[in-house]
Amino acid sequence: QQPLDSFIYILSSIMKRSSTFGPALSALGMSLALALVVIIPVNAKELEFRGPSGYLYDECQGHCVYNWQCAGDLQCIKRDGKLTPVPGCSGLGKADVNYCANPDKPIVQPADTP
Repeated sequence: QQPLDSFIYILSSIMKRSSTFGPALSALGMSLALALVVIIPVNAKELEFRGPSGYLYDECQGHCVYNWQCAGDLQCIKRDGKLTPVPGCSGLGKADVNYCANPDKPIVQPADTP
């Protein structure tokens, strides 16, 4: 959460000073706000480990091996490490666990990095 708080602080500072520095700075602030909406989906689900394959997994659940193990049109997203992001999902999940997700959703960058 800390990088997001820093970003919001910087954005609010830019917006407060826009009257001093003119419309270009205000436009920059609005561009950054739009980027925030694209990068961080509000309703991203937390990654959830549900055990070995044998279940029908919902969005952001795993450990899938094949696409048919995912509900609806979701796909089994193959991961090669704990910090490999899963589209539309938040959290770090478990290392080398594959999760069901919609590959067309944006990537949510993990906030906690070692």
